[in-house]
Amino acid sequence: MAEAEQDEQDGALLPASDRGGAEHEEVDLESAPAYGDEGLAEGEEDKGEEPEPLTEPDAAAVAEVLQGLASPARIRILARLLHAPCSVGELAEALDLGQPTVSNHLRLMRHLDLVTGRRDGRSVIYELHDAHVAALLRQILAHVHHGSRA
Repeated sequence: MAEAEQDEQDGALLPASDRGGAEHEEVDLESAPAYGDEGLAEGEEDKGEEPEPLTEPDAAAVAEVLQGLASPARIRILARLLHAPCSVGELAEALDLGQPTVSNHLRLMRHLDLVTGRRDGRSVIYELHDAHVAALLRQILAHVHHGSRA
């Protein structure tokens, strides 16, 4: 089992990989290929060919992430982290949620690579995993506000 350390601020167990504060690769979302566009060379047009079907493991992974997003509290946490990294206490106060509740949601979102935690003294500061997560959340929010459900 991977080495783990107790987070004194929120009681969560952090894998060793979540404690180091390692930087995540910046992603240029404008130039990144969309699903199904990987085979197109620069300047080449889509000739209407069918994209490769989504594999069962990829579909299961997508479904797991979407299930992880299926909680208003987790969406609120992610939306708050869009603005700036926060500790569990800051998130709990800003969102009027209990610290144990926030910690449990963050633990699940760390497992899904939606957020990361880095140690800052005795507390852990959480932030969105990378630009993909920020873009996904912004797209979901734009979709909800664009449609008739707004």
